[in-house]
Amino acid sequence: LFAALFAFDCKIICVEHASRPWRMNRALGFLVRLVLKRKSVQWVTVNSQQETIWPSIRAFVHIPNPIILNEPNMADSNFGLIHIGRVTSGKGVDLACKASVITDMKLDIYGDGNLSQELQSNFQGNSSIKFHGYVENVRASIGPTKVLLACSSHEGDGRNIAEAIMRRQPVLLLETPEHRRFNLPDRNFFIDLDDLTKKLLSCKGSSLD
Repeated sequence: LFAALFAFDCKIICVEHASRPWRMNRALGFLVRLVLKRKSVQWVTVNSQQETIWPSIRAFVHIPNPIILNEPNMADSNFGLIHIGRVTSGKGVDLACKASVITDMKLDIYGDGNLSQELQSNFQGNSSIKFHGYVENVRASIGPTKVLLACSSHEGDGRNIAEAIMRRQPVLLLETPEHRRFNLPDRNFFIDLDDLTKKLLSCKGSSLD
């Protein structure tokens, strides 16, 4: 925004990572996007499903995030749950934590965000939940039997999900249109916490790959 306000005679490119931009402050978001539109900004998105960047109807350029298929940590063969990504509102990390408590399954959370301290405080008495923070090359430390939980209510390009699927790692995704685009069978989806815990307890990940 600051570059757009003070830049002249130059091309501005904005990369869109959020599928619901400015959802917490739509008025401010509209103002920012209006300024960028008047500057004829070129939009780039990592999500091929994003048809337009509101409020502009200008065409975007799709540049997908790279998929990096590191070898899994074969020494880690224990069944467990993992969450990879930002620990922020809308990502459903609290839901993953509750599922871990109910099922008594180990949960490793890789990522950081403004809800990290709050969740660590809420679940500090549960030894099965571990917050690792941001970890470089995280998949190299994860075993192939870990179940990736994608509890987010909205998703960008879903890189973590794509990488897990290509590595044949078990995944459980919250029932949303954005997650459904991966064309997985119904057994890989859950509608709420109760449904998630039932699937985890019944299959222990064996039928999720």
